[in-house]
Amino acid sequence: QKFLWFHHGSYEITGDKIEKEFECFSMFDKLMTVTEANKKMLCNVFPSLSNKFEVIGNIVDIEEIQRLALEPINDFNNNSKTIVTVGRLSEEKGQLFALEVAREIKEQCIDFNWYFIGEGDLYDKCIDKANEFGLEKNCFFIGNKINPYPYMAHADIYVQPSFIESECITIKEALSLNKTVLATDIAAISEVLNNGEFGYIEKIIPSDFAKRLIELLNKENSFQSDFGVKHI
Repeated sequence: QKFLWFHHGSYEITGDKIEKEFECFSMFDKLMTVTEANKKMLCNVFPSLSNKFEVIGNIVDIEEIQRLALEPINDFNNNSKTIVTVGRLSEEKGQLFALEVAREIKEQCIDFNWYFIGEGDLYDKCIDKANEFGLEKNCFFIGNKINPYPYMAHADIYVQPSFIESECITIKEALSLNKTVLATDIAAISEVLNNGEFGYIEKIIPSDFAKRLIELLNKENSFQSDFGVKHI
């Protein structure tokens, strides 16, 4: 049997290319997505193939993540409230939006450090934007890390500011480390967080997102210690 795995949070193919894609998809016995939101998206494009779509979520190894999170790091300062975001630096991952949020937070005289782990085409633009907003001492772009889990483990809050996700593995990883999660309100993320039951979701509006983030920075023990792990 032949299975096709579709792992993207949007479907942007149009015109004649959809017919070619339909021919390709039709050759498979099953078409696998990672969330119900992605399945619904593709069923809307290919309604005659609806019976072929199945959902298998991304798998994370909780015990391994927790083990790796114990490794020491020396380029992390958690003397202030600390936020961590992991992902490649690209438009759909929302780091530029996150910097707008950070500017709003700083204007409220909140003392914080925000670490962005990852590399990508927007690296220089992110650095320039951080400097433009006067965030050089608050927002740190520290590149790719073979093991990002100690940074996530030391964070007060894990933030995922994405515009597009298929199913956000980093959110599952953060929940595996019992982190409080704040993320943008998009379908795939809402599904992972069970519509806000296991983490906080907020509209993609800098002022609203910043207000919610400030509330969480001032709130202790947002979830039970094993809340995220039980969900995953």
